[in-house]
Amino acid sequence: MRLPEANRLQGGNSFRDTARVLRMTRYMVGWASTGIQMGAFRGHTEVRQERLQFGKPIASFQLVQDLLAKMLANVTGVPVSHGAAGADG
Repeated sequence: MRLPEANRLQGGNSFRDTARVLRMTRYMVGWASTGIQMGAFRGHTEVRQERLQFGKPIASFQLVQDLLAKMLANVTGVPVSHGAAGADG
């Protein structure tokens, strides 16, 4: 395929150069998605502390706390334990 010089990647003369660009792009996408997830977690946490149900913030309910813990675990990559501390499994 023939490309005009203006449409070519400047300084890219081999697949190695292209692979370097792709590698950096992957890093940027990973960090951007992590930042978006952290922002969503903070937003959800604030809303759940302000919103009331039965006269208490919904963040005080165990199910909501479990969901927030799972959300944070997905962001940080830390597995969430479903057993009591010190229990088998």
